[in-house]
Amino acid sequence: MKLGKIMIFMSYGIIISLGSILVGSQVSFSETEENSVKDLLSRSNLTSITVTGESSVNIAPDQLSIFLNVQTPPNVVNFTASDREATVQKVVDTIISMAEINQTSIKIGQTSLNPIYGGDSPLPATLFNAYSTVQIKTDDDNLAELSSNLIGGGFRIDNINIAQIKVPINSTVSQNNVDVSIVSGSSTPSDNLEFYSPSDITVDLGTTVVWTNNDSATHTVTSGEPSIGPTGLFDSALFSPGQTFEHQFNTFGVHDYFCLVHPWMAGTVTIPEGAESILTETKYQININIAIETPPSALSDTIKNYETKLSALKNILNSAELSLDSIQSSQVNFNPIYYGYGGGQSAVFSAYTQIIVKTDLAKIAPVLNATKYSGASVENIIMSVSDSKIDEIKKELTQKALEDAMKSAQEILESSGLQIKGIKTIKVNTDPVFQYGGGPVMYKGVNIWSQHDASYIRSGEASISVTVEFEIGK
Repeated sequence: MKLGKIMIFMSYGIIISLGSILVGSQVSFSETEENSVKDLLSRSNLTSITVTGESSVNIAPDQLSIFLNVQTPPNVVNFTASDREATVQKVVDTIISMAEINQTSIKIGQTSLNPIYGGDSPLPATLFNAYSTVQIKTDDDNLAELSSNLIGGGFRIDNINIAQIKVPINSTVSQNNVDVSIVSGSSTPSDNLEFYSPSDITVDLGTTVVWTNNDSATHTVTSGEPSIGPTGLFDSALFSPGQTFEHQFNTFGVHDYFCLVHPWMAGTVTIPEGAESILTETKYQININIAIETPPSALSDTIKNYETKLSALKNILNSAELSLDSIQSSQVNFNPIYYGYGGGQSAVFSAYTQIIVKTDLAKIAPVLNATKYSGASVENIIMSVSDSKIDEIKKELTQKALEDAMKSAQEILESSGLQIKGIKTIKVNTDPVFQYGGGPVMYKGVNIWSQHDASYIRSGEASISVTVEFEIGK
C-alpha cells in the first residue's frame, strides 16, 4: 500500500484535485466518495490523469577505494622533487604489475613538500619578532633555483603545492582571473540567498575562475547539475572555510556546477561562442608558501627588519622575472618573545603524495601486497558502488517506476469505464533532494540512501520516482 497524489484535468481548463488517497491492490472509499469519483471519471471531456510511480532496490558495494601515501626521505628540494616522481612511479608500476590494475583506475593526488626545522635558544620577553606568510606562484622550470634563492635569503618555506593545469597554447587567449564567493550561510537552504556570488557569470575563453569559501561549512564546486550528477569536467572535492579552488575554462558553452554536499547551491559559467575550442597543454602550477620572519629585537627595530626582508623578497622575485602581483601577503604579526626563538631552516624537504586506487573487492589482497612491496603506506580503505553498477541500477529502476505508475493509473480507472490511451509527459526525480543531517544524495540520476544512516528506514537503497501524465478516454 502506498500514498499517491492524483490530479484529473478537464478540457475546459479546470483542475480537480482528489488529494492524497491510498492506492494499492484495492482502492478503498466510502460509498459517497466512491460515487463522487465515478461521477467525475465518467465525464466525456476527461483528457489526462497524473500519477507517481516509484521503485527501489537494496545496493551493496562492489568496489574499493584504497588511499595510499608515498613519502620520500629528507633531501634538498630539487632532489626531493625528482625522488618523489621516481618513487610514485615505482608504486604505480608495482600495483599495475602485481595486482593487474588498469592504469585508469589509479589517480595521483596532490603532493606536498614539507621543510625540516630545528634549533632553540632562550631570550628575554621584552623583545618582538615579526611574522607573515606570502604565497608565490611559479612553474617547475624555476622551482629549484627560486627555492634555493629564497632559503639563501633567509626565508623559511612552509610548504610547496604542485598541481597540473591546462594552459591555452594560443597566447592571445584571455588568461584573466574572475572571483566567485561562496556566501556565508550557504549550507542552509534559502529562497532569497545567492549561494555562489555571482552565481551566473559570462567570461572570455581562457579565464580562470577562483572560488573562495566564505562560509563556515565545507563545500564543493563540481561540474554538472544536482538532477543528473557530476559531469567530470572539474571537481574541487571538499574544501574548508577560507580555502580557494580555481579552474581555467578553455571550451565554449554553458558550464553548470553545484555543491555535492548542499545540492541547492548551483551556478553557471558561460563562455560565449566565437571560434573553435583552443588547444591546450599541461603544465605544473607551483605555489610556494614562505614565512617572512625577523629575529627578536626591540619593536621599532623589528618593524625596520621586516621592511628590509620584504624588500629583499621583492628583489629575489624580480631576479626570477616573477611579477610582484603574484605576492599575496597576509597580516603581519608582531609577537612578544616569552619562551625563546628557534633559528634554523635546514634547507631539506620531505615529499608526501597521495595515490588513490579503485578496484573490485577481490583484488584487495594483491593491491595491499604491491603497496607493501613498493614501500607505500595505506591511509584508508572505503567500500563504494561503481559507476557501471549505478548505470545498470538506473535503467532497472526507471523501468519499474514506469510500470508502477501504469499499475496505479489502471487501478484508479478500473471502475470508470476509461482506459489509458497514451503518455503525454514523464518527469523523473522532480522533487529536490536535500541532506538534512543525512538522507539521500542524488548521483547520476539515482537517489542513493546512506547505508550508515540509522535515522532512515530506507537505509542502503537506491531509488527513482517518476511522475507520468497519461492520456485517457473511453
